[in-house]
Amino acid sequence: MNKTDRLLAIVLELQRKKVVRAEDLATLFEISVRTIYRDVQALSEAGVPIIGATGTGYSLMEGYFLPPVSFTVEEAVTLLIGTDFIEQRFDSDYRVKAQAASGKIEAILPESIRNETSRVRNVMRLLPSDNPITPS
Repeated sequence: MNKTDRLLAIVLELQRKKVVRAEDLATLFEISVRTIYRDVQALSEAGVPIIGATGTGYSLMEGYFLPPVSFTVEEAVTLLIGTDFIEQRFDSDYRVKAQAASGKIEAILPESIRNETSRVRNVMRLLPSDNPITPS
């Protein structure tokens, strides 16, 4: 794994967990703890708000979020069909939220992937239901 990929992976790992020790990151990426220290410093210098506490580990400042870099066609289709399902089967509150999520997903997709997901979604239609699901 090159350094750029590893830096991104570190940020994503910090997003997934509240606190991560340098030793655990080093084991995960099969590198030395010293390299983790350098990587965390590089991320901090690049503006990623990492908080480190000796003996505890690293965490991201609350509210910091790095969106996914990209989706494969299959991942995008999966997510968008999921939003289609929610739009068709859930109540109006969830319908609106699913439409908003779908718009956000489509907005970050490259045109070629957006076109392919649109093609697949047009071929694979969900059968409408008369009864919307109301989550409890």
